[in-house]
Amino acid sequence: MVSLWATCFAKDDPRVVTTAVQDLIQTHTGFPPEIADVRKKITEIVNSVTGTPSDEEYWGILKAALDDGVYGAKEQFNKLPAPLKRFCGSESWIRDHARMDTEVIDSVVHGQFLKTFPKVREAQEYRDSLPEPVKQVITKLFKPLDDYKPLGESAVNDRKNLVFQFLEAGA
Repeated sequence: MVSLWATCFAKDDPRVVTTAVQDLIQTHTGFPPEIADVRKKITEIVNSVTGTPSDEEYWGILKAALDDGVYGAKEQFNKLPAPLKRFCGSESWIRDHARMDTEVIDSVVHGQFLKTFPKVREAQEYRDSLPEPVKQVITKLFKPLDDYKPLGESAVNDRKNLVFQFLEAGA
């Protein structure tokens, strides 16, 4: 068990691991805490010290981008941090959401963001943490996700209208 823990935290500073474990011991119900809980606590500690934005702070950055998103979607998208770019997918997301009612943004979209963004951020952090040789092998084997661009709301509506027209013509 000790060997497993030592292997899992070999690249981490022992003082940070100790701080994380001590903090978890004070708040955690089971002992010992799980390795995943310690890893999560280490991330929280490092993020708080390095100034990495919280999910709410990321939301603030995204909401500010929406303020100029109708005409400046491309510029606003390019200024976003990588996890937010990955969340949005393209500048059309900024443009489409900038046109929405503020109450919908502050309630529905904010709720959706808080539900899905942590997974997007964790995936981006994991991707960034991979060794460069591993990234190169994966890139050769699979098409990078950066090339994926989801359809914007207007494109989705256009496609739906085409389906309706097709159905009406056949009826």
